[in-house]
Amino acid sequence: MSLQTLILVACTFAAAIPIRAQAQPSQEINALLEGASHSLDRYKELASDVRCDEATRQSLRESCKRDMEMLSERVQETKEKLARYRQSPAPAVVDFFDIYEMFHRIMEGTEVAQLPSEFYGEHNQRAFARIYNNFVKITAWVGGVARDEIQNAKCP
Repeated sequence: MSLQTLILVACTFAAAIPIRAQAQPSQEINALLEGASHSLDRYKELASDVRCDEATRQSLRESCKRDMEMLSERVQETKEKLARYRQSPAPAVVDFFDIYEMFHRIMEGTEVAQLPSEFYGEHNQRAFARIYNNFVKITAWVGGVARDEIQNAKCP
């Protein structure tokens, strides 16, 4: 067996059989997962404050309702992915990165908070801003940890 083949087999074996440190999430990851779960759970409360009927035009009211439905779907998908990650005996780095991408998608859906208040009403602008703020810190935190996990991953 050549040295190159031996190295390839060793990397494959190392990736297939998780090391105990990989199977046990770090305290930072556990704290992050708790914060992410709290943020996702809080969304329903924050979303109940959005009043799409206060938008100035019918098209904006419909857009607001679609945005809220989309956000609710994305939050639910992220909750499910996070639950699967937490239940996995040996979660992979790629699964953690998927969670980051899902939080990033939620953030894209809250961009309506950046629109002038005359579109959705001042109350709704504040409500969307609270939703945005609920996810912005978690998204940045997940992104930082995902980057670190990818950089620390073994075998290219």
